[in-house]
Amino acid sequence: MGASNVAPIAPHLSTVQAPTFLRSLQGWLVWRFEHTAGEKKPRKVPYYINGRRRVGTQGSESDRANMATFDAAKQFAIRRGFDGVGLALMPEFGVTALDFDDCVTGEGVDPQVEALTAGTYAEFSPSGKGIRAFVLGSLGDNKDSPPRNPDDRFGFEIFTSKGFVTFTGNATDLTTLTGVEGTLAAPVATLETYCASRFTKMSRVASPYEGNGGQALGLTEEQIVNMLNALPNDLSYDDWVKVGMAVHHETKGDGFGLWDEWSSTSPKYTSTEYSTERWVSFGINLGAPYTMVSLVRYAQGLGVDPGVDIDTASPDEFEALPELAKPSAGHFGFYSLGDFAAQKTEITWLVKNFLPLATLGVLFGASGSGKSFLALDMCCSIARGVEWNGLRTAKSRILYVVAEGQRGFRQRVHAYAHQHAINPYNIDIVICSGGVPNLVDPVSVRKLMEDIKRFGPFALIVLDTFAQVTPGANENSGEDMGKALAHCRTIGQAADAMVLLIHHSGKDESKGARGWSGLKAAADVELEVDRADLNSPNRGIRVTKLKDGREGSTFGFKLHDVVLAQDEDGDDITSCIVEYGPAVQRAKRVKAPKGSIEKTVLNTAHEMAGLDQKNVIPQTDLIDAATAQIPQDPEKRDQRRANVMRAITSLAEANWLVIGEGTVQLPVSEDA
Repeated sequence: MGASNVAPIAPHLSTVQAPTFLRSLQGWLVWRFEHTAGEKKPRKVPYYINGRRRVGTQGSESDRANMATFDAAKQFAIRRGFDGVGLALMPEFGVTALDFDDCVTGEGVDPQVEALTAGTYAEFSPSGKGIRAFVLGSLGDNKDSPPRNPDDRFGFEIFTSKGFVTFTGNATDLTTLTGVEGTLAAPVATLETYCASRFTKMSRVASPYEGNGGQALGLTEEQIVNMLNALPNDLSYDDWVKVGMAVHHETKGDGFGLWDEWSSTSPKYTSTEYSTERWVSFGINLGAPYTMVSLVRYAQGLGVDPGVDIDTASPDEFEALPELAKPSAGHFGFYSLGDFAAQKTEITWLVKNFLPLATLGVLFGASGSGKSFLALDMCCSIARGVEWNGLRTAKSRILYVVAEGQRGFRQRVHAYAHQHAINPYNIDIVICSGGVPNLVDPVSVRKLMEDIKRFGPFALIVLDTFAQVTPGANENSGEDMGKALAHCRTIGQAADAMVLLIHHSGKDESKGARGWSGLKAAADVELEVDRADLNSPNRGIRVTKLKDGREGSTFGFKLHDVVLAQDEDGDDITSCIVEYGPAVQRAKRVKAPKGSIEKTVLNTAHEMAGLDQKNVIPQTDLIDAATAQIPQDPEKRDQRRANVMRAITSLAEANWLVIGEGTVQLPVSEDA
């Protein structure tokens, strides 16, 4: 270790500089040290530059909207007396942060850390005991799995698409020699090897040119230029970067001149040097690439002709989709009275007297109700042609679109197969998990129908969940939901199948399924799953709507834990199976809190749980965060904290929150 590389005194924030590549990234925050009762060390708590504490989910629309550039964050931190600035990593940045703990002693920086960070920007952590470095490209998100190997002299974490890292500007000697403001470097050859050996589970990100989903179109330079000229030249930074990624992918890194020349026509253009920095980052393990195919579709969405055919239907072409359905007499189905009367009128059942072969169905329930477990169990019975909960089924082939929680769903399949001693290959269900269709986008719907036609026929198509297959749509908008449901009906008619939507109930469970009130009216059948209460294992499923059938049928069930295997640490890997029983008393409908303070507290709790990916929240943190959201009348005594504390107690009494020893948590739920 070199003694010259002992951590120097940290510079004042006003003099801190950052590499040019990092300064313009719209991901900067400010932070301050805050003490939490019962903890020895203070926390580094991030804030937006509007002065609000950062809550919510990293990368969400609101989170991104409140983040800033380096210079803006630094000026705000100085002006408002914060302890420092930091960067929230986003996947589109093409940057990985390396965090080495306890690697600096009185003798200097650990030589292995020096070697792993050589040639790129590296600095001392706020404590002076660690090293933080940044490299171009993606190495994933990972950290040491405890217990740490005793041979490892220091802790190690990497961040690419999540996480917040502080930035001190307290550069190491090696960085100072190469220039703090210079560009970042690609990782040294030994870094990826070291990550693979250090982390038990390496979240490797594929090369831009790997896999079937990122095939180049084989366009000529002239075609690429025409494609670029079809686009507006005043795109946002994120869209500009995506265009560069697409050109980089199509040309295998040789098309910088094409992208830079097009970029230079924009009033937002900075310099060739600035574009070069971004271009270099595109080719370093960026995962699933933004390709020219995506760019063509983007241009089509803008209403311009890209001059490139990628064999997809336009929105206008979607209007012809109903023609894929079974032909009828004439355009509108003209029949003689006798022929009409002779047509089959009885209901065809997938599950006798419970689930008809209708066009559109909805199965909904609150988070934690067990709806996804139940849906899979019912589908497996139908696909096998065996009784479901004592009811006869019609053996049918099923398509199940797993739009979220694929790992958990896979474990549920293993649990079902184990329970029934059956090979999953003998269950006639086709899983769609390689991509999520967008039911609001006609092009995506067309492609889904093409795949259904290719891999079908199916009698039942399950979309789990409805929210995940309508990305960007407003659930409360009749226009957005009406369009999605119209597409569902078209799919069902064309495939001669039932489309079953797995959906969530709203925060106010008394109002049924979440979102647009017209959803129930649009469905042919609606099934509700609920619990007797939050602390009871008893659950129920009931028919709340059955067009041309009898409503009100109900069944009871429980979820039973099963052990599937043990992980590398010897801990059980578990899932659940469904056990049926007598019908349970209907849960008392829980209405959403009506008071503004209660609503603020509950929303803040949900946001904080999502940000930390933990369900348990320190009570003082929730109080602080919720209090900051409530305006204070300067002419009145500040009662906000007391009001928040009373609201927490009230929410706990209504089972919206669970209070522990110095903690608050949301009711435990399944990830479905």
